[in-house]
Amino acid sequence: MNKLIAADKIVFFIAMALIAFNASAQKPKLTGYIKGVNDKPIVFGYSQKGKDHMDTVYAKNDHFVYFPKPTDDGMIRLTINPARSTRFWYESGDIDLIGFIEKPYALTVKGGTENNILTNYNTTINWPYVDKMRTLSRSDFEAAIEERRKATLDFIAKYPNARTSANLLEQETHHSDNDINIFEKLFASFSPSVKKSSDGQEVEKRISIIKNQPVVGKKAIDFTLADTSGKKVTLSSFQGKYVLLDFWGHWCSPCIGAFPDLVKIHEQYADKLVMIGVAAEYNDDKKLWTKAIKKGNATWIQVSELEGDRGKVNTKYNIVEFPTYFLLDPNGMVVSRVNHVDELKKVLEVVK
Repeated sequence: MNKLIAADKIVFFIAMALIAFNASAQKPKLTGYIKGVNDKPIVFGYSQKGKDHMDTVYAKNDHFVYFPKPTDDGMIRLTINPARSTRFWYESGDIDLIGFIEKPYALTVKGGTENNILTNYNTTINWPYVDKMRTLSRSDFEAAIEERRKATLDFIAKYPNARTSANLLEQETHHSDNDINIFEKLFASFSPSVKKSSDGQEVEKRISIIKNQPVVGKKAIDFTLADTSGKKVTLSSFQGKYVLLDFWGHWCSPCIGAFPDLVKIHEQYADKLVMIGVAAEYNDDKKLWTKAIKKGNATWIQVSELEGDRGKVNTKYNIVEFPTYFLLDPNGMVVSRVNHVDELKKVLEVVK
């Protein structure tokens, strides 16, 4: 009887040891080789429970090893100092990363279903277009952007069960409003698990934002925001006049560069047009925001949510490019939406 008990115990401990071994074997391990990185630090950025984290490992003779941590969205960003980065998925098992320091954006990551799919996209679509567009004229560049967009949407359609597809689709929703029907069709094709993923949920949010954003011929969404002195400003209080909304930020060079033209517009249409600057600033940026206003002589109404570009107003207006200008008629209807001050000048011809 005692021998049987002893044998059972041995079997039990062997089983437990095998479980422990398998569990440890499944933990992610990234082995990297980046030719030319030498002994430089490699920084891995990720988020856990809404907080950003960074881990640093040092390469030795171009080689390094890193044990990835679980992340909120499943993604980890690898950065080679000073600011060269690529992304890969947190997946169990061994992950191999290979590349050259001359092309830090083109690091091949293999290991795990999602990383293999992501690398497939990068090697067949993303990186070839990145290299191609470096030498193109502006018109050819725009054509290449459109080609890559279509190729990306086709790629997403081939992998409806991949989180990589949801991640790519979320990015695409920031670049085009015209493909909303395609976005909806692709999202509908995703597996339940992909739809429930963080990227899948973001895609669903983006589709809702695009469908409900103020567009030409539609009434502008009302808002109340504080100006630089803390006084509340409500958009609808200016009905009866044309209103120009300027979505900008102190950190945006094109936005600041447009100030001289906006100053002239403010003077030219002083009696006919209310101008409101809506700045994508964080609370810590308030001094920089007010300094930029003063330096640019932007004396028209200036408001901000002080939540960066993730505030409710920026989100509802689907602001994905800065600057963005909205012209509203006296009834609060959107007359136009443009991103360049030269386009804005032509649009303002309707103001009488």
